[in-house]
Amino acid sequence: MKQFIALLLLIISTALFAQSTAETDSLEKLYSAKDYTWVDEGNNIFKMRKRFSSKWGLFSKNADVQQLLPMEYDSVSFMTDYEPFSIVKRKGKYGIFLLPYEISDAAERVNCIYDKLQKVEAEPHDSQALLLAKKEGKWGQIDWLDEFEIVPFIYPSAQAVPLQYLDSWAHSIIKASRAKLNADLVFLDAGNGDGVFKARNIESQKWGMYQYLDEIKTLIPAIYDSIDFFSWNNPFTGVYNKGKVGIYTSAWSVDNAQETIPCEYDGYRVIEGNRDLFLAVQLNNQWTWIDWRSGAFIGSWVASIEDLEYREDDAW
Repeated sequence: MKQFIALLLLIISTALFAQSTAETDSLEKLYSAKDYTWVDEGNNIFKMRKRFSSKWGLFSKNADVQQLLPMEYDSVSFMTDYEPFSIVKRKGKYGIFLLPYEISDAAERVNCIYDKLQKVEAEPHDSQALLLAKKEGKWGQIDWLDEFEIVPFIYPSAQAVPLQYLDSWAHSIIKASRAKLNADLVFLDAGNGDGVFKARNIESQKWGMYQYLDEIKTLIPAIYDSIDFFSWNNPFTGVYNKGKVGIYTSAWSVDNAQETIPCEYDGYRVIEGNRDLFLAVQLNNQWTWIDWRSGAFIGSWVASIEDLEYREDDAW
């Protein structure tokens, strides 16, 4: 009995394989293709290559065969596990082919204008993958859905591009800040949200911090080489000029927010107390406590931050 069942399964398997091979042969004849590669067999998506021109196209085989992308591309990358896009190449340039089940005119929207495209994924087949692009010898970051330029093409390599993780209203913020602040680089505060972002002025190359709700509000003026984002509910943050750090207070926490400690120190460290935050600054390999509100020194300089005497809040 077992032998009979095994023989039956073998016959069925052979028949299915023969049917699959026959279907493949008919597809190749129908589209004059000389090769095919399954992209995702579970979704019945595959790509085929033309017999004479060696150009690739993308197809879907469910009830019948549907051509998703015409066979006119030098290469077509895999689109597996419902990734939102694949990378295609035509006439030496790269473009984006969006998921055709979600974008009805995906094939018509392909625009091969980039020297190179590179996905950045937290994990394989990440549907939220970021996309780096190279154009005219420089790298930047674009939105894979509408190809909006998130980070301008000014970087010498893909590794040098500062990645921007976008929230739902990032495009509006970036566009508004480029127009009103004459900014080239714009980075949103992913930790705090609330429309907070940093922007760099094109002419001065100085950074400021802003908040965009109905309009752009200046939190820190664009006079610094770089700025740290405010940590969650912190009343101050670090600002930098010429390699030195100072402290700027938060308009959400104090009245008349301003630079309370000038950019004169090599580093800083924030210590959380029972009822307040305390600040240690470093200069010439020594550390001391400093009042972040007034800039007044508290205590003496020591060789290591571990040597600083930690005091109770009432002692300050």
